[in-house]
Amino acid sequence: MVTRVFLRNRLALVGGILVGLVVLAALSAPLLARQDPLAMDLGARLRPPSAEHLLGTDQFGRDVFARIMYGARISVKVGLVSVGIALGCGLPLGSISGYVGGALDHLIMRIMDAVLAFPAILLALALVAALGPDITNVMIAIGIRYTPIFGRLARAAVLAEREKEYVAAARALGLSSPWILVRQILPNCLAPLLVQATASLAQAIIVEASLSFIGVGTPPPTPSWGTMLFEARGFIERAPLVAVFPGLAICLAVLGFNLMGDGVRDLLDPRLRVELGPGASGAMVLAPSRASR
Repeated sequence: MVTRVFLRNRLALVGGILVGLVVLAALSAPLLARQDPLAMDLGARLRPPSAEHLLGTDQFGRDVFARIMYGARISVKVGLVSVGIALGCGLPLGSISGYVGGALDHLIMRIMDAVLAFPAILLALALVAALGPDITNVMIAIGIRYTPIFGRLARAAVLAEREKEYVAAARALGLSSPWILVRQILPNCLAPLLVQATASLAQAIIVEASLSFIGVGTPPPTPSWGTMLFEARGFIERAPLVAVFPGLAICLAVLGFNLMGDGVRDLLDPRLRVELGPGASGAMVLAPSRASR
């Protein structure tokens, strides 16, 4: 049933296909890329697409197709690890803050508010500058920046759940607070966190590309979409495709994760049921829930 509803949501299906292509490129880069992404051939600089180089070559004669394929590995890795860090830190902090309340809640929330006060790029730039330009430090910086988002979501969900009858019943049975929080409350709070995780993957890809573009992200010559854009900026008039392909890869990856996030939201929100009428062109119709009928 869940799969059928997701497949009938055409925008979500498009997003899933785009995400699948990005993940496939990341996993199969060594198999599909016939050229070494780091191999230079100055005699083949800025070549147009051909049978030998499917997307042409850059200013150093490196194969653009191979670099985009390996760049997908960087983007997917950064997205998954940084969002994993943010979720792994934000979920317990927000849950404890919402369940315990009081001074601890106030302290945790003020720290998260302070982190959220900084723009994502600016905070990530400061952290990477302090830790050093390395892919690991980029993932840590992005994870720290998005931790408050997951923390606030977890806190809001726990605040809503802790007042419900099943929690009161668990307390009446003498169950411990950690058991109630972990086994009873958190399973009912995962839906908004999963939706946010999907959207944050797209944001993490943008932040990593932005940091690489300004020279403090993934260090060259490691293939990164942001680094490719930075290196191609001086050759846009002479060979515009060198900049078009990595920019298009970023756009499609971000679009895919955003569209898939919308589909995940519709699937996990019990108040929304996506129905496509006969002969519909793909527009989503939100049917009222049973409670409102």
